Order: sequence, then structure tokens, then C-alpha cells
Amino acid sequence: MSIKRIKAKLRGEWYSTGLLAVCLALILVFFLLLVYPVSRIILRFNINDLRLLFERTDFVQVLFQSIFLSLCVSIIAIIIALVVSLFIREQNHVMQKVFIVCFTMPILIPTISIGMGIMYLFSRNGLIYQWLGLRINIYGFNGLLIGMVLNITPLAILQIYDVLRYEETHLHIEAKALCLSPLSRLYILTLPRVKTVLKRAFFATFLFSFSDFGINLMVGGRYRTLSLTLYQEIIGRMNFGRAAVISVFMWVPLLILFVVCMRKSAFSFKHNEQGTTTALFFGIRGQVISCALLIIIAAMFLLPIIAFMLSSLRPTDITNPDIWQNYRALIHLNLLRYLRNSLVIAICVSVFGTVLSCMTAYVASKARSPLARVINIVALIPFSVPGLVIGLGFVIGYIAVPGLYSTFIPIICAVTINFFGVPYFLFLNNFALMGDEIEISAKIFRIGWWDTLLRIYLPQMKQTILEAMMFYFVNSMITISAIVVMFRARTMPLSILITQFEGQLMIFRAAAVTTIIVAINIVAKVIFYACTAYVRSRLSPRGTRRAI
Repeated sequence: MSIKRIKAKLRGEWYSTGLLAVCLALILVFFLLLVYPVSRIILRFNINDLRLLFERTDFVQVLFQSIFLSLCVSIIAIIIALVVSLFIREQNHVMQKVFIVCFTMPILIPTISIGMGIMYLFSRNGLIYQWLGLRINIYGFNGLLIGMVLNITPLAILQIYDVLRYEETHLHIEAKALCLSPLSRLYILTLPRVKTVLKRAFFATFLFSFSDFGINLMVGGRYRTLSLTLYQEIIGRMNFGRAAVISVFMWVPLLILFVVCMRKSAFSFKHNEQGTTTALFFGIRGQVISCALLIIIAAMFLLPIIAFMLSSLRPTDITNPDIWQNYRALIHLNLLRYLRNSLVIAICVSVFGTVLSCMTAYVASKARSPLARVINIVALIPFSVPGLVIGLGFVIGYIAVPGLYSTFIPIICAVTINFFGVPYFLFLNNFALMGDEIEISAKIFRIGWWDTLLRIYLPQMKQTILEAMMFYFVNSMITISAIVVMFRARTMPLSILITQFEGQLMIFRAAAVTTIIVAINIVAKVIFYACTAYVRSRLSPRGTRRAI
């Protein structure tokens, strides 16, 4: 018997009894949280609603406008992110961390707040007109393009920079010895390395821009998009039949683009401990110039956010000069209850989502069975489903369940599925980097799969676990799309207050809510960095690694 057959036999015996129950449980979870809600939307698809949608609205124009806007946003965001990532990589380690913190600030606030910040800066009574006397038309395509680029580019920067900082230095040293110019080295060495991550970043930016309605709600003007139309059909008209038709049209383009990206393995996440590469292209003068350009670009990204957050100190009641009146008003509106709801949702999603994504990735990468293949296929779907569609699916699928919507359960489940994709691929890549020899050795020494997971895999993935929990926590605090159709008075989170204040034209109180959310996310980030530093110190060569 060959070595391959022996390995296959051992692997099959090892998994024949252990993971069957886990596979069945995961299939049940994905059926309840994803397949059933999405299928209910598809079954709600009505030809009459489709006909009325085309007759009474310029639906085809709205669809093409959404696709065109998302393509423009994705292309511009990818170009800016690539340039910014190259410039950041050329700085020293301290400046790299500073710039990464600056460029990730837009990720910590809801998109509707970014739209308010742009409106607060560039409107007819905005700060730009008051300071410089410039009037810029930010309503319509221009405002949407600016707002979405500011909001989405940091996501692409994080992905591209994470690959660039591990670029091998010796290749560039050899290329310099061959007298290759910096542009030639960029084209020959760097761009092929980031080609895959550019595809992944392009899909992520297209997805977020195509499914976001917050910025469009503030500065969209007459430029209508599909996501805003869906939001108005659900919230404004409560027309679930027409909303189901729009949801299908939103999902199909994203699914097609996702399949195209998956053909080239654009979602292979790489995990490394620490990057060390700096200054491959620029000398001292180039580093100074690139640092100055980064400061200018970072200021452009941060200005709408900082200006909008500072506007929370402007009194809503002009007869009362108290600069803290917006925060006092929030306290009188039972701020602590909404804050508690947000923290409950974020913490529960962090725990449940991390466990679900970790177990799903473990089964998909290590189990060799038809059930594992089914789980791997189903686990890819959340990457292409917008949050509004998931929330609508939960409403249509489970609205008849008595007492369900008075609890946090549907919100936690919807937010978990909405942000499932990135942590899943992060765990999947980590398990793929660990060979199958571990399972074979565990079988020989009669160690079960559960003990192998707890004692071998998870101790080596502490940093990945922290990253997944932090990703879930931040996005749970700022999300609106997956919750806006599901919350009740008892379960309303803090982020929903922003939309309510926007509807009442209380922009400064919405800014106060945004500031509180940003403060909470910053505190969570500090705790995350402290825990990550501790884990790295324990796993470093100087530290002591616990024996298995």
C-alpha cells in the first residue's frame, strides 16, 4: 500500500466519527441563518412586482448607475490604495504604524456619518465655503464618489499594505545590482506580487460601494442607486415584495463578480507574524517627499471625520450656549440603554462569529467528506450578499416566529452572517498553511480531533482569533444595513440613533453619537493591540512556547 493511501486511510478513520456531528451542525446553522432567508427572498420574487418596478420607476437606469458608480469607486480606491501602500512601506516602522492608524479611522464610523461629514464641509453653509469661499457641488455623483472613496479606500489599503510589507528585500538588492530602475523593479517584482490582492480588494470595494446606502442617503441628491432604492422600499414604503425583487437584482451582479474573482484564487489570505521590509525604492529625499504626500492624503481622509465629530460640540439649541448639550440630550434619551444594546450585540457577535468562522474553516480545510465540500461552498455565499438583503431575508423568513424579534437573537445572527466572509478566509488560510501531517500524527498517538484542535491548532492561532474578534466587534458597532429592518425598541443599538437624528435634521446630535461609537472602537483597538503584543511576545523566539 502506498504512502498516499495510508495517509488517506488514517485521515478517513480519524474523521469518520469525530466531525460528522460538527458538519451536520454547521449545515443546520448555515441553512437557518443564510440559505433559508435568502431562499425566502427569491421565492418572494413576483413578476407583477417586477413589472410595476419597471413601469413606475427608472429601474434600469438606477441599476446601471449603481454599477457604474461602484466601478468608478473601486478603480479609484485601488489606485489610491496602491500608491498609499507603497509610500507607507517606504517609511520607518514608527511612521508606518502612525499612517496605518490615520488611514483606518474611516473604518471606525458608520458610512452615514461620513456622508454627514462631507455635507458639513462642502455644503453651501459648510466650513469650506466659510473658510475659503469655495462652493463645490457635492450632491449627486460627485458627492457619492468622494464619500465612497474616502470610506472604502482604507479597506483596500489594509489588504495591499499587508502584502507589500512582506516583500523580499534580497530580490530588490539583486535588481539594483543589475541596474534596474525603480519603475522596472516595481513592474517586475512588486506588481506581480500584489496582483492577487488587487483582485480581492477590487471585489471588496465593489461590494461595499454597491451595497452601501448611508452616503447616498446624505449626498446622493438625484443620483439614485439600487441600495438606496431598496432602503426606501423597506423603510419608507414597507413594500417587501418589491424589495425582494430589488434584492435579487443586487445579489446577482455581486455573485457573478465573486465567481469571477474566485476562479483566480483572489481570496487566498496570507498570515505572517511581522513585516520588516522598508525603503525598497526611495532614498532619504524620496522618503521625505512620500511622507509629506502621505500627510496631505491622510488629512484629506481625516478632515470630514474630525470636522463632523467636532460639530457635536456645536449646540443644537442656539439659545443655549452649552457645548455639551448634545451629549446631555443623549443621556436624557436613555443613551446607556442603547449603548448597552450595542455592546451586547458586538460582544456576542465577536464570540459567536469567531467560533462559527473558526469551526467552519477547520472543517472546510481538514475534513475530506461531501459534507465538508457543501459547507465550503455555502460558506462562500455571505461574501456576496449585502447586509440589507440579509436583514430583509430574516424579516421575511422569521417574522412569523412569535417573540423572536423582541430578543437580540436575530440581530446577532444577521450581523454574524453579514461579516462572516473575512474572518472565515483568515482562518481558512491559517489551517491551510498547517499540513495534514498533524492529523496523521494525532491518529497514530490516538489523539482525537477535538484535542488536536484545542491543543495544537488554536494555541498557534491566538493572533488570528484576536483579529477575527476585533473585526466582528468594530463592524457590529458601526453597522446599520443589517440591523435597520430588524431592531425593536428594546433591542435598538446606538448606531440606529444616527439615522433617526438624520431624519429629524439633528445633525449635531448624530455627530455626538458618532463620536461615542468612535471612542468605543478606539478603546477596543487599544485593548486589541495590547493583547496582540502580549501574544507576539509569548510566541517570539525569546519567549517560552508551551509544549504540546
